[in-house]
Amino acid sequence: MEPVATAKLGKRLSAFLLSLKSYRNPAKRWRDNRQDGGGSLISLGRSHLIITMIVFFFIGIYGGFIQVGVGFIIIAALTTITGLNLVDTNSHKVFIVGMYTIFALIVFVFYDKVYWTVGLGLAAGMGLGGWIGSHWAVAKGERWIRLVLTICVIAMVIKLFI
Repeated sequence: MEPVATAKLGKRLSAFLLSLKSYRNPAKRWRDNRQDGGGSLISLGRSHLIITMIVFFFIGIYGGFIQVGVGFIIIAALTTITGLNLVDTNSHKVFIVGMYTIFALIVFVFYDKVYWTVGLGLAAGMGLGGWIGSHWAVAKGERWIRLVLTICVIAMVIKLFI
């Protein structure tokens, strides 16, 4: 398979996986049994813990191989399987992505593939955006996060199909 065809297939696969997020949450009955009134997680049974570990193993493979939109996929998995609300889910997602980004950065630094000027500028912008976004998300709540998330997923799917 040629590199261009492989890249196109990867984009289409990513778009398909992201479009799955746009469906309503099929595991609502799981979530209803594990949340208090505020939407916080109360407990996660053994079967859900095992399912979560298996799903995140495959998300890890996807994230390590393709990476495009992995945050959206993590959000879909956490809201579907664990029943966390979007504010809690996003905080978990940021931590997970941050942790594996550190290890990816170590690999790229080891092979001298980091363009530090651009990378530090990008990191500063992401840090500022993360700070503003987290304060905005807590202040506005889950309804606004869901709207922004839906718009971002649709835009990403369109971009990957083009």
